[in-house]
Amino acid sequence: MVLVTLSEVRKTFRRGRSEVHAVNGVDLHIEAGETLALIGESGSGKSTVGRLALGLIQPDEGHVTVDGMQLDGLDRRTLQAARQNMTIVFQESFQSLDPLMSVGRIIEEPLVIHEPSLTPTERRERVEETMRRVILDPGLYERRPRELSGGQQQRVGVARAIVTGPKFVVLDEPTSSLDLSVQAGILELLANLQRDLGLAYLFISHDIGTVDYFSDRVAVMYLGQVVETGPKAAVLDTPRHPYTEALLSAALPADPTEQPPHIALTGDIPSPTQLPKGCFFYSRCNYRGDPRCATENPPLRQVGPDHWAATFCHVGGTAEPA
Repeated sequence: MVLVTLSEVRKTFRRGRSEVHAVNGVDLHIEAGETLALIGESGSGKSTVGRLALGLIQPDEGHVTVDGMQLDGLDRRTLQAARQNMTIVFQESFQSLDPLMSVGRIIEEPLVIHEPSLTPTERRERVEETMRRVILDPGLYERRPRELSGGQQQRVGVARAIVTGPKFVVLDEPTSSLDLSVQAGILELLANLQRDLGLAYLFISHDIGTVDYFSDRVAVMYLGQVVETGPKAAVLDTPRHPYTEALLSAALPADPTEQPPHIALTGDIPSPTQLPKGCFFYSRCNYRGDPRCATENPPLRQVGPDHWAATFCHVGGTAEPA
């Protein structure tokens, strides 16, 4: 069952006299209980898509639907009620936690907002139960975030995210600031929570190895567009968009003895304030040759089972029919 849908979503921000086209016609869906990984270079629009999916910002065009409710256009009270079913785990665990609040109060805060009928005792019990679920000692209830390790701080962030029983969680690079050994523990925790609670994840990441381990499907963003999407194995093992191929070639291999060829990209990255007329990747593409590349922005086309790529000329030089 599809839980989250973004349909032709666009978002532009004004910077001085210029307009930054951050998200440009994104179509995505996430099913209940699955993980969709969103990858791409910094500035490609990944975090903006995450904020749009949660209703933290409103799209200029298109629609966002979560659990059957269209978020754009909702009044503030209705949107706040809807947010009980959706939440986020942030990248910088310590910076996302109020240093003046205790661990218990941080985790309890969503309950105060979304379940005001609970008594203080009931909230305390729910918080301690959630702390145990994320493998945090309830004895840390009165501690401050600065007294915890990085891994414990992120577990507090996870506990805060799940304490209201949401269905959809945005994971905005939740392990990038942690040591490798701690990363593994957090990813295992998130996988167990997904299995036990049926959570749907939008997993924003730069780490291809983590995406390979953790995700079910992958969407690749470039300059505010999804240029390729499909099952994890299809996208990571047989990329069909030239940008995906180059992006994967820059990732560190899991086996340090392997040295896969690196694909160098030349040419300038288009400005998000002045989007090109044709394919957004045209100026950097090693495969351009179809005359449409310079004048038309290619739509997503099916290139395999549930596998889509927005290009007129696939990796390997296979051109799409006109």
